[in-house]
Formats: sequence, C-alpha cells, structure tokens
Amino acid sequence: MVGLDASRVLTNVDFITFSFEISVVGLGYSLIKRLSECIIQWINSIGWMMIEKSGFSTVRKILAMQVGVIFITTVGFLVLKGESYIISSFLGGLIAFLPNLYFAYRISLAKGESAKIIVRSFYSGESRKILLTSALFAIVFQVPEIQIFPLMTCFVAVLSVFWFALILFAQDFEIKSVRKDG
Repeated sequence: MVGLDASRVLTNVDFITFSFEISVVGLGYSLIKRLSECIIQWINSIGWMMIEKSGFSTVRKILAMQVGVIFITTVGFLVLKGESYIISSFLGGLIAFLPNLYFAYRISLAKGESAKIIVRSFYSGESRKILLTSALFAIVFQVPEIQIFPLMTCFVAVLSVFWFALILFAQDFEIKSVRKDG
C-alpha cells in the first residue's frame, strides 16, 4: 500500500500558493512601476510645454514630487501588506494627482491672457478639479476589496506635497516689499 504523506502535500500546495502570490504581487509592482513611468513621461512632456509657455518650472517640480510620493507610499504598502493595499494606495495617489495635473494644465493655457481670463481660468480649473476628485472617488469606491486606510494615506500624502513645496521651493520666489521704506 502506497502511503500519502499529508504534510508533504500540504507543503507543496503552500509553496504553489506562495509562488502564485509572489507572482501576483510582482505583476502588481511591475504594473504600478510601468504606470508611474508613463505618468512621469507624460508630466515631462506637459511640464516642458508649461515651462516653454509660462515659465512654471515649480509646477513641474511639484508634479514630479507627487509622482514620487505615490511611488514611495505604494512601495511602502507593498512591503507591509498585500495586493489590495497596493492597489488602494496607488488609486488614492491617482485621485489626488490627476486633478492637480489637470489644474496645472488648465492654468498653463491662461498664461499671457488678461487678468480677468486668468482669474476665470483659476476658478473654473479649481471647480473642475473638485468635481474630478469627487468623480474619481466615486469610481474608486466601486472597486471591490478597496482598502480605505492606504487609499486615504496616499491621497493625503500626495496633497501634502503642496505644503512641503512652499518650504522647499521658497528660493524660486522673489518676495518684494510694497512699502516705500522697506
């Protein structure tokens, strides 16, 4: 009678499951890496267009920092948790990033226009940015197994880039006094 070692079979099944999980995580990582490379390439093309049209080099820096924060946060969840955390983190970053990219593009189109058109562009760009953010949240909440913690963590981290940009890029702005004595 041939005996079947149950512990050996269980070990083989566990190994196959583990190998499958590693390949899925690797696929998720390579997909996120490829998407971030495409986004960075797109930012560079839009960023150079914005620099040529309006001199907004700081905008390009902020957008690149936001992509970096998305990547770092997503890799952090890759190390700590599973696939649903990785996807949730990446989607949270995109929810914050894509409306900002749209707003930057919209403002760059208004360069050289009258003050009234620039202000109108700011208001319409900001209102559309809020609507786009709301729509992206509504779409992402339809994704099965979405995790709120990594989604909101990456969303808030990407939005916090604006605050750090004020500190990091302060030398890009020249502050002039409007007072005659100072």
